Amino acid sequence: ITFIFVTHDQSEAIAVADRIAVMNAGRIEQIATPTDLYYRPKTPFVAGFFGENNLLPGEILTSGSQAMARTAIGDFAVPDGQKVTDGAACVVAVRPEIVGIASTAETGGANGRSVPGKVSDVLFGGPQTRLKFVPDSATDLSIICLVPSQDVAGPYAAGEPAFLRIPDNYAVVST
Repeated sequence: ITFIFVTHDQSEAIAVADRIAVMNAGRIEQIATPTDLYYRPKTPFVAGFFGENNLLPGEILTSGSQAMARTAIGDFAVPDGQKVTDGAACVVAVRPEIVGIASTAETGGANGRSVPGKVSDVLFGGPQTRLKFVPDSATDLSIICLVPSQDVAGPYAAGEPAFLRIPDNYAVVST
């Protein structure tokens, strides 16, 4: 049986729906499963609609068949098949619970990146702690990390140097 249920409660929509249509100003932005909307938003609006997201402004650079999104913290691959235009503005969305933080540099290799910077704020929230991170390469940018509180004990205090870790497969590029 197919039915349409209209709600403004995102948690409720995720819990009961097999597919969700996200609307913005009377237009459909994206129709997808709850998991796809949450982890693979197609537009900056959808990325900001379901919870908090780090939205990194960037520019599309193409070279042959490969396209990259250049941001202040590095380049992110544009998925194969995604239509983009060289030089176009873009946004790279990264969920705060996907972002990791470490006190020492780790090479990202093919699976991610390690970005040097400083912790600017620490907010304990029970099971999760919210860290604000400012990259050395873009001091006007703050990136939010939500990490398990038991992982935060010790080195993470405001002003402390740290390294942000972002797995490439969770960065979503939209134009």
